[in-house]
Amino acid sequence: MRKLLLIPLLLITSFILFGCNNIYEGEPTDLDILLMDEIVAEGSIEAYIVIPTTLESEDELTEIAYSAASLIYERNFNDVGQSHAVLTIYFYSSETSFDSEQNDFGYLIYDINLNEDSFGLKLQENNLIFTK
Repeated sequence: MRKLLLIPLLLITSFILFGCNNIYEGEPTDLDILLMDEIVAEGSIEAYIVIPTTLESEDELTEIAYSAASLIYERNFNDVGQSHAVLTIYFYSSETSFDSEQNDFGYLIYDINLNEDSFGLKLQENNLIFTK
């Protein structure tokens, strides 16, 4: 009896899966961001990043910013160890904006290894700015 129920269930599941369309249209693209400066001091890391592309949405900016935070954390993982540190990342739309200290995409602040129960990155403040 169980085998008879399993066959129709598998057929229905296969029709559903074959009928699904890909939500994301187009090919994913690699995006190069520029790490202009990184200052590592005891208890803090500051990074200055230029995103040299036209962004279409706030979600796109957020995704790039969070990915950059993860990459910077990984770069400094051994230096931080298990101690607490604060990671601040400033985002710019161009090298000209960076040179003129015009922080046009805002910034993120993370706690690293906040306490014994919370190791890794923990978002403290999200001040990203997206204007189109």
